[in-house]
Parts: sequence; C-alpha cells; structure tokens
Amino acid sequence: MRKKMRRSSFWITCRKGVTEAIVPSLFYMEISNVLLTAYRRNRISRDSMHQYLDVISILPIIIDTDAAIQGNTIKVVCELADKHGLTTYDTSYLELAIRRGFPLATLDADLHKVAVELDIAYQIPSN
Repeated sequence: MRKKMRRSSFWITCRKGVTEAIVPSLFYMEISNVLLTAYRRNRISRDSMHQYLDVISILPIIIDTDAAIQGNTIKVVCELADKHGLTTYDTSYLELAIRRGFPLATLDADLHKVAVELDIAYQIPSN
C-alpha cells in the first residue's frame, strides 16, 4: 500500500511542486474507504491507516463545491460515464477536470485513457 501510494501520480505531483489539487466532494470518502479496506484486509496496520489519514488531511486539497450548486452536474456525469464506460465515481473527476479546464491526474487506466482521448491527461514533469 505504501509503495503504491508513493508511486501514485498525486503523490509524485505533490513532491514535484504542484501546490494544490481540486477534487470532487466524494474524494475523502473514497480515500478513507481505500485505507479502511486495506486495514481490514491486513495490508496496513491501524496506526498506518491513521498516519495516512493525517497526511491526507494536511495536503493542499480543495474540495469542489461548484458541482453541488450546478443542478445539471449529475446529468453531465451520467452522460459522460455512459459515453466512456466509466463509473459515475470516476467520471466525477473527469467532469471536474473538463468543467474547470484542469488536467486530470489518475492511475486508473480506463479514466486515464479517456483523459488522453480528451487531451486533458496530466503529464508528470520529469526530473
């Protein structure tokens, strides 16, 4: 788990000087579920789970609140998800990147493929 997190595009991006990330409101529920599942499957200890949660809580992450204001966002997400064969959870990140005009950083192969097709995939800067 730790190795995977160290290799993730988000962590690499943070280390390379990107100052903040904007995410859908479900981000913290998703990340906490991943950590809880890893703990329950004995992949990480309870202490490690709490350490990861502590680190995540201090990262410069901005929660997108505009989607909650825009009533049509859920329709857009459903249409995009259907068009590209993604889950609505993953598509919420895609919709956010499209709406805000930001590049999308992800390790999810299917989501990355769509981001590349739409020319919004984040390219991790080389050393």
